[in-house]
Amino acid sequence: MREVLDAIPDRRAELERARQLIAERSTGNLAPNRKTIAVLGDSHAVDFGLALQLTLGDDKANVVLLHHLCDPLSRDSITIPIPQLYERHGQDQTRVPGFCENFHDEFIQMILGAKPDIVVFSEAWRPETLPYVKRTMESVKAATQARILIMGRVPELSGNPDVTFRAMPTFDSINESAWGRRSRIFDDFDARLKAIAEETGVAFISKTEAVCPNLVCEIMIGTELGYTDTQHWTVAGMEHYGRRMVETPVFRRLLAE
Repeated sequence: MREVLDAIPDRRAELERARQLIAERSTGNLAPNRKTIAVLGDSHAVDFGLALQLTLGDDKANVVLLHHLCDPLSRDSITIPIPQLYERHGQDQTRVPGFCENFHDEFIQMILGAKPDIVVFSEAWRPETLPYVKRTMESVKAATQARILIMGRVPELSGNPDVTFRAMPTFDSINESAWGRRSRIFDDFDARLKAIAEETGVAFISKTEAVCPNLVCEIMIGTELGYTDTQHWTVAGMEHYGRRMVETPVFRRLLAE
């Protein structure tokens, strides 16, 4: 087991491996009812977007990752464009007065340009963003006929897996102990996001229920780790948790509509 913890995959390499698998599995035979799914957010949008591609396949879904320099839910936050997320990046332009206001003016047009059937918000959901979520959902709903989905916050471990689970004797004990070794400051986020979704008439899916069904977190998937750090997924995690979320009644309904 220590060999597994000592060999946690590098996130950059995992992202490339996910893209390679997606390309290898694509048959080029596009389904007649193929949906375009726009996934917006930060690094959690990357994980969920790749999870969708690995689970559904490019043949059934056209997944478009839409990055943002400014968090679409908070004018004051500074985030990193997805294509540059794991490369060298500069954030100076996001500190220029008015930059985020101008970005927000173009935000809806960026979504419309993707011509999505489904719009997914997948974020780290920092506390300062939550007051802006309702307004954002209302703005997007007013501008597009696409179905909208809010993803809950991914369960975050209190430390990297190689440290947090170092003393665990078995793979099963890692899963059994993971719920108690999560960061609890986000425990109310699902309830708050679900309430906003219900109030604005959009869909909601809990990542916590996908990763930790019945309060038992499946950090180990067979003999592979589902997490590459405290809150991001390995390819094994993307496939396992992605399948869980795609198979929910909520997501099935979105695909069928």
